[in-house]
Amino acid sequence: SAGASEILSDGENVLLAEPKNPGSLAEAIKKLIAHPDLYSKLSRNGRKFVEKNVSWERLASDYSRFFKYAKKE
Repeated sequence: SAGASEILSDGENVLLAEPKNPGSLAEAIKKLIAHPDLYSKLSRNGRKFVEKNVSWERLASDYSRFFKYAKKE
């Protein structure tokens, strides 16, 4: 939940559920079961998002920029 809604797009590459709300998670799962086309779309788009935005190199670069900025203050 921390920041997910700011980075991911509900219904485009993820289904967001309310944190600490099992009913909300259950509804999202039911929606995926009832709509296989949505499941396929989210799977495809989610994978594209990860391939484009998540890597060890990207993480290292982000941390490096963070620590350079933090050091200046």
